[in-house]
Amino acid sequence: MLLLTKELTSQIPKKQQKKWSLLLEILDRDYLRALKIVDEFLNEEVIQSNKILLICVKAYHSFLLNKGNLYKECLNQCDLLLPETKKLGLQKMHSFITNNKVTALGFTQQLEEAFVLSQQNITDSKNLELDIRAHLYYRHGFLLYFKGNAAAAIEILYAALDASKKTSQTNLLANCNSILGAIYSNNRELERSLEYNMNAHGYYQEAGYKNGEAGNLNNIGDILIKLGRESEAKEYLNRSYEVAKRQGLVQKQILPLLNLCSISMNSNAFVESKKLIYRIRSLSEKLENKMFFNNTHKLEMELFFNKKQYTKCINQYVYIEQCHIEYPKFQKAEIYHTIYICYKELNNYQKALEYLELFHALDNSILVDSKNEEIQKIALNHEIELIKKDKKIVEEATALKSQFLANMSHEIRTPMNAIMGMTNLLLLKHPKNNQSSYLEIIKKSSENLLTILNDILDFSKIEKGKLELDQNFFSIEEIIDEVLQLLNFKAGEKGLFIERDVKIEAPSILMGDKTRLTQVLNNILGNAIKFTHIGFIKIKVRQQKISNQKLLMKFMIEDSGIGISKENLDKIFSEFEQEHKHTHQYYGGTGLGLAISKLLVEMQGGNIRVESELGKGTCFFIEIPFLKGNLNDYEKTKSNSLQNLNFMNSSQILVVDDNEINVTIISQTLLELNSELKIRKASNGIEALEMIKKQNFDLILMDSHMPVMDGITATKAIRNLSQKSIRSTPIIAFTASVLSSDVKEWYAAGANAILPKPFTIDQLTATVYKIFAPKIPLQKTPQTGPNSLSRITEFCMGNKEKSAQMYQNILNSLNKSILHLEEALKIENKKTLQRIFHDLQTIFYYLNEDLLGKNIKDLEFALKVGTIEFKEIRRKITPLLKQLKSKTF
Repeated sequence: MLLLTKELTSQIPKKQQKKWSLLLEILDRDYLRALKIVDEFLNEEVIQSNKILLICVKAYHSFLLNKGNLYKECLNQCDLLLPETKKLGLQKMHSFITNNKVTALGFTQQLEEAFVLSQQNITDSKNLELDIRAHLYYRHGFLLYFKGNAAAAIEILYAALDASKKTSQTNLLANCNSILGAIYSNNRELERSLEYNMNAHGYYQEAGYKNGEAGNLNNIGDILIKLGRESEAKEYLNRSYEVAKRQGLVQKQILPLLNLCSISMNSNAFVESKKLIYRIRSLSEKLENKMFFNNTHKLEMELFFNKKQYTKCINQYVYIEQCHIEYPKFQKAEIYHTIYICYKELNNYQKALEYLELFHALDNSILVDSKNEEIQKIALNHEIELIKKDKKIVEEATALKSQFLANMSHEIRTPMNAIMGMTNLLLLKHPKNNQSSYLEIIKKSSENLLTILNDILDFSKIEKGKLELDQNFFSIEEIIDEVLQLLNFKAGEKGLFIERDVKIEAPSILMGDKTRLTQVLNNILGNAIKFTHIGFIKIKVRQQKISNQKLLMKFMIEDSGIGISKENLDKIFSEFEQEHKHTHQYYGGTGLGLAISKLLVEMQGGNIRVESELGKGTCFFIEIPFLKGNLNDYEKTKSNSLQNLNFMNSSQILVVDDNEINVTIISQTLLELNSELKIRKASNGIEALEMIKKQNFDLILMDSHMPVMDGITATKAIRNLSQKSIRSTPIIAFTASVLSSDVKEWYAAGANAILPKPFTIDQLTATVYKIFAPKIPLQKTPQTGPNSLSRITEFCMGNKEKSAQMYQNILNSLNKSILHLEEALKIENKKTLQRIFHDLQTIFYYLNEDLLGKNIKDLEFALKVGTIEFKEIRRKITPLLKQLKSKTF
């Protein structure tokens, strides 16, 4: 760019003219050579003695300082030169130097100041030659792009293109095309972006413009990656790196390395990825560029993620947080999304949900921060692209909540169900006295555990105070006996003993929720054992008469444990709160027990408080009012807890379930309770409807998930039949779901009662009593579960004939499931696949194939939340089908 008039240029000595022409020729395309010439000129007397020539050389020097990323030095030089050019009336030189200052301001993130100065420069230079205005238009377009005003940037860059063509400034044509390519790339118009970047590439080669070539080659590589043309991208990126390396441009070496690292990760070339990350980190340290250096930590996180080392990925994220590394919003959103997937893969659905919500909130914030329609469009495209991964984000959040609850339920219920199921069957076989007492302890422990599990699973009930309380007769002495019988084993392991001091009128029969009171006492005493290492634990029980009908029960639980500091006493009843962060590390627990206890005490009209001193122990005071009962009422309640269904002699029962194993379990249990029952079965809702139209049944047990017609739909259809006798047939929903929303749906459909699947003997008899003898108090009990190959023998109590029959039923179910699975894959039926995967888990559990069961469970979950395509399902299922067909169980 010519800044001097012909008259001033002629003042340069003839022996320097050739060097001067070379400088003007290479100024914008060979940074290192141009800088060398400028340095030589600045040391020459002929330049130093001519003020205008010296200012001109320094103006070119400020231009080159920007090229070398020396922005602060450029700003200092521009601030010294601008007053001089204004004083001497050198308008073209003034505009050129101002443009250099604008560039430096832009690259030091002083965008507002740069933008105002650039606008003023364009106004002041409207009468200057087109060549200088072309540069000003380009720089202003560049600033508009950085400010996020893509539409305005495109408009002025087209003006810069036109001016550059008219003044034959090939290097500027290259720059304008390059920045237009970047704008269209951000707007996801990739083909158009590639076109402009290839135009720029042609101009760079034509002009021999090496400084811009590295950046342009990287841009082309970046777009080709986005277009899925990674092999082509690698060629351009390697060329970009080599050009930048030859020119000593450290920053422009880093950019292609970042893209090459992305390609390596995508192709699982993890060793190469690691080398590239370390190379980027080394260059970042050399450049003293924090942004690129910090990016290497994010890359390491992504490397662990792509290697499916999810725990290491999370640990790397924790390290990033501990170092207080800040990332731009869009990168922070990507990090949250990555951590969300990690936790989901590790089956930590609570944490997964937490990071999914963080991601979504930040992604929305990116959208809100956009200041114009064009950038909103870019941000919206970004939003849509990410949401396509997870379907609709809100739906997945809901699915994750449900899945977290369902998975937590399944994982804990599976072993508990086995314990409870076998215990109940053994109790039915009239064991010896000492065996009976042990079995009762196991039974009560598992019942209490499952009651607590049910409360924790239904967070909405806990938060909203909507837990339902039972009103049954119970003996306070028996509750204390049961609690201490359970917890003295645990205390004994630590060399402790729970002292009891119970002074009440015996027998003290009360009316209230025995299970909830037991839960509270278990929680408080359990904590006392947990936090006491030496010394004592005491429980004191007293009663106070409130009226002729009411008693106030007072419990004091004291220990000599670690105690609680005064400032934390108020926190201990808050949900998920523990006194110190390390409490969970050393003692375990969720911090939810005391919150639930407080809620349960207050729901029963009582109160709970605590006194404690750090290092000197803790004392809880609990007061709950109960209605008085009498021994006759209590004995009557106990007598109602029958372990048979003798009152249903010869009753006709229809069991509706497509899973033959489930049918076998419920049928055998019913026959154990009453051998004269007449049991028939149907495998889906349609079949059940046909059967009840032809025959009257006394009771229907209806499963939830079935092919052809599910249980809820079938129940609705039965309730809409014209014949009143059929329409009013009692229906018990037979379901594995523990979610309150599903329970409400069943009752809305017309179910008389809900029987959890798997179930306990007490639950079954109590549920049937509820329908056929409503005046008999209903007792709540939890659930049980399935068995396996050796479990089949256990379940059938060693009966070889029954075991063989059940084993054959399981194999028949497996063969049918294989056929249905192949059909569902052909027609890509999601719902059917989910149901088959669900059934196969039960089958594999019975056959002792736990690994197969886990793999199928993972597929069911992925299909349910939409994170797997049919192509991937086929890839994973095909070898499994071959294995199943050839395997002998």
